[in-house]
Amino acid sequence: MRITCLGCWGPYPPPGGACSCYLVEEGDCRLLLDCGTGALPNLGRMLEPGTVRAVLLTHLHGDHISDLLALRYAVAEAMDRGGRRESLPVFSPAEPAEVRRILPYRDAVRLHELVEGKPLGVGPLLITPYRVEHPVPAYAVRISSSSGSMCYSGDAELCEGLLQAASGADLFICEATWREGRVPAGRRGHLTARQAGEVAARARVARLVLTHLHPSADPEAFREEASSAFGGNVEVAREGESWEVG
Repeated sequence: MRITCLGCWGPYPPPGGACSCYLVEEGDCRLLLDCGTGALPNLGRMLEPGTVRAVLLTHLHGDHISDLLALRYAVAEAMDRGGRRESLPVFSPAEPAEVRRILPYRDAVRLHELVEGKPLGVGPLLITPYRVEHPVPAYAVRISSSSGSMCYSGDAELCEGLLQAASGADLFICEATWREGRVPAGRRGHLTARQAGEVAARARVARLVLTHLHPSADPEAFREEASSAFGGNVEVAREGESWEVG
């Protein structure tokens, strides 16, 4: 299983950057985890966007879904040309309904609802969603194949669902929006870098990759803070970087 970062910033990207999006590949199966602002050009540098097998949206905030609105056109065009036979399956929470309603386009998108603890299959990938705490319905996902397992947090604060999703994963891609002592008053639904390290340690993951950093963040400072809690291998995601599981 190969995981490539197509976007790692939130809630908006720096110049030339992109928001949350990860490409998971196993054989010829290609799955997108989120499809945030600026990610589609990065996807296009690797493959024809209309060949993506499925998209999973962890939650329906704009920085995680906006490039799906353009990806739909690439899928529709591939279907018109005869290069693709089926609509693009998009898995997402059911709410907010007013956001979910804008996702379909012609017959290019087929929506499916994520259900906590209910596994779904995309080619050789087995995906299990875990409900996590965030201001809107949100899921962390665990993806397993014959190669091993990975967990992607989406956006989440410290909660039991996140710990369950990450438990024993070979690779844990975890949001780290804040640093300790610098969380804006009244803000919730996200982790600090230290909390990301604590989750990784408690879940006994093999590798930790930090994502969803603010564009003004100092990545090395975040890595050091997470490392102090985890004690294992910590990286900060960058567009174009890939990790192998198995």
